[in-house]
Amino acid sequence: MAKTFEDHFSALQADMVSIAMEYADNRADHIYIYCSSERGNRSCDVFYVINKKVLRKHKLNDAQHTDGCPPYDTDIDKQAQLLDIIDENNVNIQTLCKNHGKEPPTQIKIAYDVARNKLRADIGYDEYYTNSLERSASTVLNEWFEEIQKQVESGNS
Repeated sequence: MAKTFEDHFSALQADMVSIAMEYADNRADHIYIYCSSERGNRSCDVFYVINKKVLRKHKLNDAQHTDGCPPYDTDIDKQAQLLDIIDENNVNIQTLCKNHGKEPPTQIKIAYDVARNKLRADIGYDEYYTNSLERSASTVLNEWFEEIQKQVESGNS
């Protein structure tokens, strides 16, 4: 049976999660992936929850491990490779949508709960920052990071 649009779309999101999980040596509790594509401006990033601590990709070694696991490899080249793959998937999603006559999303927020193997994607079609002089993709990412941080601190993650 031929793959549907939804199958391809889901596979691209799953690939983002897979590479983000690999970057964290399969030791993350939750993964959060942000992709945007507004007016030709693309951005992507990822952050994690590990041991009830919300961490940017370069700060994974701030997680407290008591199991004797080795440190995370947060080398700048490895971070760049991670983001390149996520960005490539974002571009592929844009192309997939256009090829199927669907409106490409301007924003995708993927939240993946590792223990439950549950992926939730919030997909938006509005302009979130290009219509403002005060906002950027980083602003949107930072707001989401802070929102997740508050949820984790309050025990609602």
